[in-house]
Amino acid sequence: MDPESGFTLIEMIVVLVVMGLMIGILVARGPTRSATIDLNAASRTLTDELRHARGEAISTDRPVRISAAQARDALARAAHRNQAGPIALMLHSPPDDPHENGILRFDPDGSANGARIVLAENHQSIAITIDWLTGRISQGPIRRDDAP
Repeated sequence: MDPESGFTLIEMIVVLVVMGLMIGILVARGPTRSATIDLNAASRTLTDELRHARGEAISTDRPVRISAAQARDALARAAHRNQAGPIALMLHSPPDDPHENGILRFDPDGSANGARIVLAENHQSIAITIDWLTGRISQGPIRRDDAP
């Protein structure tokens, strides 16, 4: 083994300084966020809540109602947990909702009053639909709105 082999103190200091600068830049930039990831997480959370409500209606043999405020609360909890940005929720009222008060209803037979919920963030949106006949809850693809 050659006594001259190895790294000099200056080389070690340069490597440490470069690594420190890289870490400093990453920390200053903060966590990376993506509107697509936020929307996917929010729609999964809301879809899970809706499916849970439908299952509860079927298992208890009683209608279960979810208000738009409850849906927004579930989204706010998910956004806080995932450190997501603000996600807008637009509820297109069911056709049999004469007062348009934004109440989703799941019946004991598995059916629902039907609705369409749109989540949006940073010119992207995703739609969640509730079929009135079957109560099936489905999530569409993320759409990008490039209009100014």
